[in-house]
Amino acid sequence: MDEHEIRKIATRFREAIEKCNLTSGHVGQEAFSRMKNFPHCTCNEVSTLLGLYLVHKYNFSSLINYSGQVELGEKWLGTHSWLQSGNIVIDITADQFPMANCKVIVTKESEFHKNYIKQQFILTENFSFEDQPDWIINIYEEINAVIYKM
Repeated sequence: MDEHEIRKIATRFREAIEKCNLTSGHVGQEAFSRMKNFPHCTCNEVSTLLGLYLVHKYNFSSLINYSGQVELGEKWLGTHSWLQSGNIVIDITADQFPMANCKVIVTKESEFHKNYIKQQFILTENFSFEDQPDWIINIYEEINAVIYKM
């Protein structure tokens, strides 16, 4: 799958999250508390959710979950997570940082990731539903329901 196709899927997934009913009464307290500030402080959860979607709906086999420290000059801004398929960066929460210039980044050359993310780590993630907590499944099902209606 090429960058353009992945970008369309990732953008639709991001739009679905924005439209979701993620209230505690709908998806549970744990899911609500983790996603209430989307996209801020939700990159790990969203990377897992998007990874599940790409693996199970589009048969991605070479998907890696990355994490790194975001720095602006000498100032540490936090930790960030995103996905990578081969040499394609897939990030739908980078806009929580002031130097990211768009909501959805899908590219082989990401200025944001190249210039501002230091000390990158690969997170262990196999994107199996069996390994996910209930709150992730609740959010995933809500996102899927919204995508189905889009």
